[in-house]
Amino acid sequence: MKPVHLLLIGLASLAYAGEDGNDGLHAPVCPIVPGTDGISITVIDTWTPGVQVLGLDWLNSEDGYVIMASAVDDRINRWDAAGGCMAGGIDLMDSNAGCFGVAAGPAGALFTSNDWDLTNLFVNENGAWVDFPANPAGNKGRGMEFDEETGEYWEAHSDDGVYSIYNFVPGGTTNRFIISEPSYQLSGLAVFPCNGNLGIVVTSYNVHQFYFYEYDGSTLTHFGTVPCPSMGQAQSYGLCYADSRGTFFWSWAKGSACYLSELDIDFDAGLTHDTWGSIKAQF
Repeated sequence: MKPVHLLLIGLASLAYAGEDGNDGLHAPVCPIVPGTDGISITVIDTWTPGVQVLGLDWLNSEDGYVIMASAVDDRINRWDAAGGCMAGGIDLMDSNAGCFGVAAGPAGALFTSNDWDLTNLFVNENGAWVDFPANPAGNKGRGMEFDEETGEYWEAHSDDGVYSIYNFVPGGTTNRFIISEPSYQLSGLAVFPCNGNLGIVVTSYNVHQFYFYEYDGSTLTHFGTVPCPSMGQAQSYGLCYADSRGTFFWSWAKGSACYLSELDIDFDAGLTHDTWGSIKAQF
């Protein structure tokens, strides 16, 4: 649990601002650019979960739930998407006090989490937390997901104005794709089906845009940048894709409260590869 003096902070907004992993040591915030034609976003619903809502992932092993990290409460919480309410959670490992990214998996485990202070990963196996092999993204990783089909993790990474997407198997192969489209520290990341390949979308804390990529097994290709829905947000936190619903979930903060929105993101079949920019893995 957090030291007592942190629990005595009177304003929730101060707690969130101090414990969301936004280190503010990145490029200046740039204006929102116009959205890519052919990608449209509709807000289906928005809720106020009453807790900090970092990271996000869809819990495929127990369909119908979004998992989310709260570094303020040292917990991974579970959100019932159908009921629009909290549905339990689990305490984080004591040393995992800077948790942002959460991933449902790997096989045989409930969750994996990262940390913005530590360079390792944490895995919950049958209710018990264990240290995992070192996180290739170190303590600069934020949003994270696990691809059940390939056994690979995907993680957003920012370091001194350089923005990357990591693809790795812990203790095994690691690929790093440096992306040029973002202009501020990355926060959320989601993976989703895309043209028979894997789609990846990331967002950043303070520049409220979604950046879309397609991965064909070797090359990462940017195919669109779209402004986040205008909800008056101050921070964008997490993203995930709900396979069984065909929708995305996006978490964000405004004032002292965190919000969770379900989004329908439509990709026009007219988008062509001719204008897409490909990125080869760096290693």
